[in-house]
Amino acid sequence: MRRNKRLLGGFGLPAVVLLSLFLVVAGCGKGAPASQAPAKDAGAKGGIKSVEELVKSLEGVSPQEREKTLVEGAKQEGGAFSLYTSFNADDADTYKNAFVKKYPFMKPTLFRAGSGKVTDRVVTESRAGKSLWDVADVSADFTYGFEQAGVLAKYTSPVKDKIDKRLYDPQGFWVGVATEPLAIAWNTNLVKAGEAPKRYDDLLDPKWKSKFALDTEDYNWALFILMQKGEKEGKDFLTKLAANKPQMIRGRSNQLEMLVAGEFPVAAAMLEHRLVQYKAKGAPIDFTYVRPALVGLEGLYLDKKTPHPYGALLFMDWILGEGQQAIAKSGRTGVVKGLQYNYPRQGEGLEGDFSVVNPEEMAKNERVITKFFNETFSLTKTK
Repeated sequence: MRRNKRLLGGFGLPAVVLLSLFLVVAGCGKGAPASQAPAKDAGAKGGIKSVEELVKSLEGVSPQEREKTLVEGAKQEGGAFSLYTSFNADDADTYKNAFVKKYPFMKPTLFRAGSGKVTDRVVTESRAGKSLWDVADVSADFTYGFEQAGVLAKYTSPVKDKIDKRLYDPQGFWVGVATEPLAIAWNTNLVKAGEAPKRYDDLLDPKWKSKFALDTEDYNWALFILMQKGEKEGKDFLTKLAANKPQMIRGRSNQLEMLVAGEFPVAAAMLEHRLVQYKAKGAPIDFTYVRPALVGLEGLYLDKKTPHPYGALLFMDWILGEGQQAIAKSGRTGVVKGLQYNYPRQGEGLEGDFSVVNPEEMAKNERVITKFFNETFSLTKTK
C-alpha cells in the first residue's frame, strides 16, 4: 500500500498541527474517483445503471417511499446480496438473521474473515476487474486501503442525524456500524477498591511496574495519546510508560482472558463490549473510561460496482436504523444512543466525551507510528 510522506516528521510538528492532522473533522478531503462503472444487475428499476445513480435518485425521498423503492428493486434482483464482514460468526449471524426476518425475500451470503483479509480480498477482486461484494464491514483502520483501490461509492444514511458526526465520513465514503470504546480494566481480586488506576498517568506509578498489560499493536492508542497530550508531552509519557515495563501481549481478547485469570492486575486499553460481557458473567473485573475515551470503529462500506445496488442500500439503511438494535443484541456497541443492551454499562463509552482517530490519517502514517511504538516499547516487529 502506498504511503504518503511522513507527516509526523519524526515528531517535529507543533502539537496543534499534530492534533489537526489526526482528529476527525468535517471536511477532510478524499481522493476516491467520481466515475462510476455500470453494475452487472443494476437495471432492476427505472433504468438505474449504478448504485450512485440510485443514491442520487433517492435524495429527498421520504423514508417510506425510499424503503418501498429499495424493496421492489431488491426483489427484482432476486434478493441476492453479498456481505464481506470481519464480525465473528455468532455476531454476524445475529444481525443477518434479523435482517432476513425483516425482509424474508433477501438471500444474503457472507464472507467472514479478519479485517485485513477482507480488505485484501476486495482489493484483489478489484484488480482482477471483479465485483463480487455489495457491502463490507471491517475495522475503520483499513479505510485507506479501500479508498486507494477506488472501490467505494458515496452513501448517506437516512438516519444520519442520529449518528454522532465523529462516527461517519462527511463525504460519505464510510460510516461506523459499531463502536469499540476503550477503558482501563483491572482484576478486583488483585486491586483493592479505590486503588485502581483511573488515568493513564497513574500507570507511571512504580507500584504498577510490570503489573499492567498493553497490546503489542496498540498503534491507534499511542497516536491517541499524542493527540491528547501533544507531541512533546505525549512522547515523554509513552517513553516513561515503556520504562514501567508493561506486559506486551498481542490481542485484547487474549489480554482479557489473562486479566481474569489473574496473570496481571491491570490492562490499559480494553474493549467495552468484552468487559461488560465478562463482568456480567461474574468475572472479577471492573473498568473505567479515561475521558475523552478512545473509540474505535467498525466501518461500513458500499461497493461502487455493486451487482445488487437495491439490496445493498436496503441492508445499509436497515443496519444503521432498525438493525442497530440487532448489533446491540449481538453483544457489540452500536453507533447510536438509546439502544437496549444485554449487559449493564454497555454503551457508557459513548455517553461521555470521546475521540476517534481519523482512519485515513492513521493508515497514511502507519509506518511512522509503528516505528515509534515498536522502538519505544522495545518490540522488533516493523511495518
